Amino acid sequence: MPGILEYIKENEHQLSEIVMNSISEYMYRNTRYDTDFSIVLIYSYNDIDIVALQKRLRLTDKIIELEENLYCVILDGASTESCIKAAENVNFHLLELNANNKYYLSAADSHMNNPKYINMIQSIFERLDFAIKNDLSNIVVHQDYVF
Repeated sequence: MPGILEYIKENEHQLSEIVMNSISEYMYRNTRYDTDFSIVLIYSYNDIDIVALQKRLRLTDKIIELEENLYCVILDGASTESCIKAAENVNFHLLELNANNKYYLSAADSHMNNPKYINMIQSIFERLDFAIKNDLSNIVVHQDYVF
């Protein structure tokens, strides 16, 4: 999709709402039981076999297609400490499924939230923007990488 950054900027509110609606059960468990979760936002130049990727993830993880080649992966139980590792595992699975594809990944964990989790969602879009603008392909951009 040409102009993905422009598309995201123009539609960030709608995309954020889709993500927010998709994480409602994870937000509930985070609030009620202190069960962490993380989100990985993926932009891929080529199609991703979502069915094959979902088979490699845990049953409690969820993939949401936001737009063509733009996906959100919700990783259940991935804390601040395990967020990067879990996101790197997603990247590894993507590369195994299609080694010739170019991916941009951003990640955030549920500790980066306010009561409505807006900071968490905004950060994955900001980090994806950073990754694409700086051509940081096939690596995970997390808070530790953003200056």
